Amino acid sequence: MSLTFTLQPVLNYRQRIVESLEMALARLLRAEQDTLKDIAMLREVEHDLFADLAARQQGLIDLTVVFQLRAQLKTVGARLAVHTRTLNEVRQQIANVRTEIVNAQQEKETLENLKAKEEAKWQLAEAAREARERDDIYIARAHRLQEADHV
Repeated sequence: MSLTFTLQPVLNYRQRIVESLEMALARLLRAEQDTLKDIAMLREVEHDLFADLAARQQGLIDLTVVFQLRAQLKTVGARLAVHTRTLNEVRQQIANVRTEIVNAQQEKETLENLKAKEEAKWQLAEAAREARERDDIYIARAHRLQEADHV
């Protein structure tokens, strides 16, 4: 007779939850990295625009170009603000998912511990049953030998 853990479907479900949360965390970490790259690129563009604006404001000033550069700076600033908000949201989601992973992992480990205890209990019961069977065999053999000696 083999051991069947009655909560195995629940343990499997908890394992799938942990795995799906880990995949969600990986996607969020990837989104964080992508957002950081976008922010770095936008800051570089902003720096270049400021440098170009500073250069255009010396000597003979072309107001059309200056206004265009300022408009571009405003657009880049707005995109930076959006990306910064997105980054903060993603980081909050990462923190939430990490908390969920810890909780799900704890629940899974609780079930694994319960399974291990149940398996240990089953092995003790199995060892006791086998010991009783051996004792019965030895007693029957001794009884047969005793009866053979009396005959």
